[in-house]
Amino acid sequence: MSIWKRAVKRFQIIGHSESVGDFLDNVTDKTFDCVAAMPVLLWLLHIVVVMETVLKLHLRIYVLDQYPKDIAAMLPSILICYAIMLALLIGKNVRSGPTLRTSLKNNPVYILFLIAMLWMLLAVTVDGWTKITLLGDDSRYEGILSYWGYIAVLFFSASLIRSERVKRFLCDVSLVLSMALFVQAIWHYYFFKLDITVDEPYPTSVFIQFNHYGYYLAVNLMLAALLFVVTKSILGKMLYMLCFAANAVMLNLNMTFGAWLACACGFIFALTAFAVRDRRLNLKALAAFIVFIGITVVMTIAGHGQLGDLLHFFGDVKEVASDPSGANDAGTTRWALWKATAGYIRQRPLFGWGIEGIDDMLQKAAGSSRTHNEYLQYAATFGIPEAVAYVAALIGVFVRAIRRRRILSGVTLACLTVAFTYMVSACFGITLYNTAPYLFIFLGLGYRNRAEQ
Repeated sequence: MSIWKRAVKRFQIIGHSESVGDFLDNVTDKTFDCVAAMPVLLWLLHIVVVMETVLKLHLRIYVLDQYPKDIAAMLPSILICYAIMLALLIGKNVRSGPTLRTSLKNNPVYILFLIAMLWMLLAVTVDGWTKITLLGDDSRYEGILSYWGYIAVLFFSASLIRSERVKRFLCDVSLVLSMALFVQAIWHYYFFKLDITVDEPYPTSVFIQFNHYGYYLAVNLMLAALLFVVTKSILGKMLYMLCFAANAVMLNLNMTFGAWLACACGFIFALTAFAVRDRRLNLKALAAFIVFIGITVVMTIAGHGQLGDLLHFFGDVKEVASDPSGANDAGTTRWALWKATAGYIRQRPLFGWGIEGIDDMLQKAAGSSRTHNEYLQYAATFGIPEAVAYVAALIGVFVRAIRRRRILSGVTLACLTVAFTYMVSACFGITLYNTAPYLFIFLGLGYRNRAEQ
């Protein structure tokens, strides 16, 4: 029986439920996983709407203006699906599931994220609500509702999914869309010469700045690479390798070194994780890493690779180590941004400066309104307690995976690797409404295994 016929049959069974209890019983675990996947799927599919905007408007400046409106148009559908999922979750737990106390005891990561969210609310209340507190400013659109949505909607929904098939479907959707953006980026940057609004030195696709596209590329590059490793189908391996290679080429054209470095760290993480789980070196993962390095070498020889930035990075590390006070230009002035932000954190360690509260000061001090380190950004915005709870929650997901390494599936491990890759790139980047959600989606998809309740 095909998946569509099974779905129709299941909906017929649910539709003929004679009571609320019967209805909840007829919603099987697989059905619930599909419901939990809907908020994530709809968010991933926002790229389709944005691509439609690209075809209509062409000029990048108009696309960027329309992008947040396209996402906003999809939010009601996402929230409706989320509400349905919550109702089912609560109903099934009340009927036959564990108590709330037991659930929280088994999932301390949820508690840590909840603490982070509540501290955000406390911090912005203490700092004073402004016109950007709820929805953010007119360029980044990150208010407290955005930060809460990342955790409470995207992470939580994804973290409830156990089905490998559902996880892989969501991963495949993300990769197909990344290939669509690959084609759009090539066409727009190299062939569509009429766009006078393009002032970026490297391909940006539909993102505000080329670095943001770089972080998106890192996510999908590592996802394709790891699915190539864990997939058994020859055809599947070929398709994932094609997607991996395309995104690797684009990442080198894009020249976002922080994202490239994050991918290198992601491969090291994957090799270590496979070795811990399987007690042997995974040769496929090693081969993917070699291909990644090989593409970088070839692209560097062709004049578009990142090896030069790698050598420059080692020089910056040496400069910071020898004279931290005078290394302001290290990391493309990131060291100056980090030092300035650390000073602001020391001034208000408990509740921070509020959302976008250090923008003007940081711009004057170091030439940029964002810290370019997401962890420092959280601490400066909401205070050290919130940042500690947030980082502890991130680490907690990986601690949970280590404890359950014997039942860790390939797709789940792939999602954890993607999340780890983003976490490394976050050391050099900023949160943004159209890139930060990928961390929480793949962190959630890596949270639970098919053998867990």
